[in-house]
Amino acid sequence: MASKYHKEATESMRFLDRLTDFLGTSEEQTKEEVKAELREQGINIDNMLVQAKEMINQTIAAKKMQWHQDAPRIREEMRKQIEADNVQVPDDIQTIKGKIKEWLGLGEQRQEALVFFRNFDKLNDDDLRQLYKEYMHLLGLKDAKPKNE
Repeated sequence: MASKYHKEATESMRFLDRLTDFLGTSEEQTKEEVKAELREQGINIDNMLVQAKEMINQTIAAKKMQWHQDAPRIREEMRKQIEADNVQVPDDIQTIKGKIKEWLGLGEQRQEALVFFRNFDKLNDDDLRQLYKEYMHLLGLKDAKPKNE
């Protein structure tokens, strides 16, 4: 079983390999030549990787913190959107079933419709109307973009 540190070293080496691929192609050097050149110039590759990982981890932590701060506001905006969205549900159940079948045949919308309406033919009319309404709310939320996103 590999230790936590061994895994990080492997990820670090992959990062360095990608970096040297980029640098190497611009000067037609191999990875080994770039690594050797960096070492010859006194650049501590291991230290560089540690600093790069630290910078990446700090950025990730800052993004997570920002998300946690923004989440309540975004949730409230979405709640207001749902409440303000006046979804019109057809009275005729055949119209609803026809619309669902149409969604199930559409390209990019097909996957989410398949998940949402996976058992639509087994639902009673009231449940199907409610599911239709909820799906329409979902589509409305997808179209609405929260501020600062």
